[in-house]
Amino acid sequence: MRMPSEGIAPAAASSFGRGGETAGDHLAAMRAEVARIECQNFSTGLTERFVSLGEPAIDVALPGRGLALGALHEIAAADTGAGMGFMAALLARLDFEAGTRGASRRMLWAMPLAGLYEAGNLYTPGLVDFGLDPNQFLFARGRRDIDILWAMEEGLRVPGFAAVVAEVRTLNLNQSQRLALAARRSGVAAFILRPAVTAAFEPSAALTRWWVHSTPSARPLRAGSREAAWNLDLVRVRGGASRCWRVVWQAGRFTAHDRARVDQPRIETGNGTDHFGLAPILGDRSLEERSSVDGFGQGLSLAG
Repeated sequence: MRMPSEGIAPAAASSFGRGGETAGDHLAAMRAEVARIECQNFSTGLTERFVSLGEPAIDVALPGRGLALGALHEIAAADTGAGMGFMAALLARLDFEAGTRGASRRMLWAMPLAGLYEAGNLYTPGLVDFGLDPNQFLFARGRRDIDILWAMEEGLRVPGFAAVVAEVRTLNLNQSQRLALAARRSGVAAFILRPAVTAAFEPSAALTRWWVHSTPSARPLRAGSREAAWNLDLVRVRGGASRCWRVVWQAGRFTAHDRARVDQPRIETGNGTDHFGLAPILGDRSLEERSSVDGFGQGLSLAG
C-alpha cells in the first residue's frame, strides 16, 4: 500500500526554523498535520458515506457518526449465534440505507465449505428475522481462507454490491491492507467475520474491530418480532476510543447501554500452563498451510 507522501515534507519543513516558536508549537503543528493526513488518507475512496446504526451511543463512537462505507470492518465472534446475528443486523442497516437511496441491495457472503463453527454454515432463512431477503445474497463457498479472501476482494471490484462479507479463521496484516484498499476504492462496506479465538493477537488494517458474544434477551420473542441481545465491544476504531455496550436489536435498530468490559477469551496451548499461549495461527498450522501462497480462488462454488 502506497503511503500518502504528498504534502508531508513541505508542511513539516515549513513548521521549523521560524523565529519565536517553541518546541510546544512544533509539537502542536505536527499533531495537526498528522490529523490532516489521516483524514486525507481515509477520504481517498471514490465515495464517503456513513450509515447510522440507529443508536446515538454507538454512532457517536464511530468516525462520521456511523458505520463507514468504503472501509474494512472486523468482527470477532465468541459463538455462532452472536457472530451471525450481529452480522445480519449490520447488513439490515446497510440494506435499509441502500433502499432509501435506490441503490443496489445485492450482497456477497463468502464462507468456508463446512463453516467456522460447530453449528455449521449460515442458515439463510434466518436472515428473514432481520428483515433481509435471502434472494438478495450471492453466496460463495471456498475450501481455504485464501480462496474466501480472494472472492471478497473480487467482489469489492465488481460494481453492484451493497456489502461484502467473508468468514475466515485467519487474516494477516497484508491481506487486511489489500482488502481495506479495495473497499476504499469501491465505496462498499467490507466485513470480516472470525471466531474470537483466532483474532485475539493479530494486527489488522480494519477501520473498526468488534468483539461480540451472546447475552440473554430481557423479553421473549413475539410473533413477527425478532429481539436479540449481545455484549458488544468496540475494541478498536481509528481515531476513536474503545467502548463496551449491552446491545439489543429490535424493530430494525439497535439500543445500547454502557457496561463494564468483559474479559475476552484467552487462547491456551493445552499444555496445562496458563502463563503463555500461542495463537492458533502460530501453533496449529501445518508447514503446507504456511507455505501456501498461490492458487487464489481454487475450489470456490457460488450460489444465490
